[in-house]
Amino acid sequence: MPPDPPFNLVLQDYQEILTALQLRIPGYTPEWTDWNKSDPGTTLLELFAFVGQSMGYRLNQVPAACYQKFVELIGLRPLPARPSVVYLSFTPTPASPAIPILVPQATAVSATGTDGRPVYFETDTGLSLTRFPLTAVQLFDGSTHGTGGGSFQPFGASPSPGNAVYLGFGPADPSITLPAFPAEIQLHVVVPPASGGAVSSDQIAAQPNPVPPVTVQWEYLDSTQPAEHWTRLNQYADTSVAFTRDGDIHIEGPPAQIQAQPGIGAFTDPYFWLRCRLTGGVYPTAPAVTQIQENTVSAASLRTVPGEPVGQSSGLPGQQLALANSPVDPATIQLTVTTGGQPPVLWTAQEDLFASSALATNYVLDANAGTVTFGDGVHGLIPPAGSDITATYRYGGGARDNVAAGAVSALQGPILGVSAVTNARAAAGGQDVQTTGDLQAKAPTMLRSQLRAVTAADFQAVAMRIPGVARVTVLPFTNPNFPGISVPGAVTVVIVPTVTAPGQDLPVPAPELTEAVARDLDSMRPVTAEVYVDGPVYRRVRVTARIEIVPSASPDTVSHAIVAALAAFLSPLPVPLSGGASSTPRDFGEDFYPTSLYRAMLDVENVVAVPILSVWVDGVQVQLTDTVTLDPNELLASAGDGSFELTVVPRSVSPAGPA
Repeated sequence: MPPDPPFNLVLQDYQEILTALQLRIPGYTPEWTDWNKSDPGTTLLELFAFVGQSMGYRLNQVPAACYQKFVELIGLRPLPARPSVVYLSFTPTPASPAIPILVPQATAVSATGTDGRPVYFETDTGLSLTRFPLTAVQLFDGSTHGTGGGSFQPFGASPSPGNAVYLGFGPADPSITLPAFPAEIQLHVVVPPASGGAVSSDQIAAQPNPVPPVTVQWEYLDSTQPAEHWTRLNQYADTSVAFTRDGDIHIEGPPAQIQAQPGIGAFTDPYFWLRCRLTGGVYPTAPAVTQIQENTVSAASLRTVPGEPVGQSSGLPGQQLALANSPVDPATIQLTVTTGGQPPVLWTAQEDLFASSALATNYVLDANAGTVTFGDGVHGLIPPAGSDITATYRYGGGARDNVAAGAVSALQGPILGVSAVTNARAAAGGQDVQTTGDLQAKAPTMLRSQLRAVTAADFQAVAMRIPGVARVTVLPFTNPNFPGISVPGAVTVVIVPTVTAPGQDLPVPAPELTEAVARDLDSMRPVTAEVYVDGPVYRRVRVTARIEIVPSASPDTVSHAIVAALAAFLSPLPVPLSGGASSTPRDFGEDFYPTSLYRAMLDVENVVAVPILSVWVDGVQVQLTDTVTLDPNELLASAGDGSFELTVVPRSVSPAGPA
């Protein structure tokens, strides 16, 4: 008996193949209208369907090792590990003599990973710190807001020109006369997940950010003037697009001679004040901000290895050398070959050497294994024998690097003027190397799409390749900036992550995940396609019901089972059930019939009847006979804690007994 195959390569049975053939008849031979079984043409179709089913059966017996060789033969390789991304906030020492207090690029910090081993992060860019922390936030209307993460609208519920948000750095120490601000200030803006908006693929692919809907002006409170006076500051960059998405704002630092001012608004202590004032334009909706963080910079869970001696060339074709560390970040490797006393020559990494000429200084990098392979003299130059091979690269990545908020706390080396480091939000985006089984499962769709996204199925296949994506739907002719309008060339890819982020009660994709999907789609989309990646919109359902059960059953046990059944019915992700099975989540945009909840509850063991049922969707009660229509990007979900208010009672039995 042949070994059990890992996958069914051919899923269609005889009837499905025959039906597919018959559906092609009107397109190819419209004059053929009689498809009865006595027709000779139908006999031929039945023969083809039988042969197709037989061939499919044999193909489905391919053993796992042979299937893996097929995958390798067509050039598919496991996706490399992805590093986790975290935003690090550094705490300065105000009295430090350093001017400015500088955190260099590639500053190393560490945390404890999910497996108990250390995780190392390196900052992506350098950062000059403000000497005093941002501790005071107030708006134009006098209201104040904390800096710990509470959501607020920086320009109010109805943004109008002149509205402003005021940022106070301090309280200041009169004994410290050093400059409070560096020459360039970087502020990190965090918006609520629901308001982050869709991510455009060309935005992620280093294209210009979208034009902000409004204009703003940054200013500082000028202490050199006799009265309250605000002086303009230059804004160098704004990837937050005027507080509408997560991003960084870079502005000019005020002059070194300014002093803290007391008695501004609700704050009596002396602070150094900046403000952002709305000067023109109209927001489609008022922006909301969760945090404005100072002294914060992004970091990746990678470590830099400078100038590692990889080995010497043997002069033989196809030589392979191993790096000391893996997995390698392919975008960071710089490999040089030094021959004798000549200057080092930088070689170029390629996916393969089939198109390389005999003199091309190319090599193949296996990022997962951490190996480099040189040419054979026909496809790719062989490094001269005895040449020294050196590599500078960054390595790391994996799901274990997604550490919790506050886990990053150790500087790997002293930095003048820096006393501490932490991460206010959890790290995200780290993924392990793609497993062989997952690659094999996704190989048919990858082969079908040829690594190009043209049809909706192609876009879905590409998005599902990204680790951390559980579900995908593709909406052609849809631009999230113009809801309800058909936009030719626009495609919106809606993704549901595999896990729910800390602090969330529903699976909402993290910015790092949407950016990863958008980045891959941008390299495979047609040049005329405009691609957006977004998360789903959830319609919240709340249920109250009176449920009658078998008198001998435990009300608490049955109530727990009913809650689990309703949660599985409304869950956007598969939920494990008893016996090893999993629930089947509802489709995107599938209409909701409130009466379908009866079946979910009546299928629970010992439930006899549901005499009373009330249903609310998004806080509005709906009639049981209504049909709740969902948009194509919407999914049902429970309303969180307290979604199900159940009264479970034993069913009373009439003394006369049943009729």
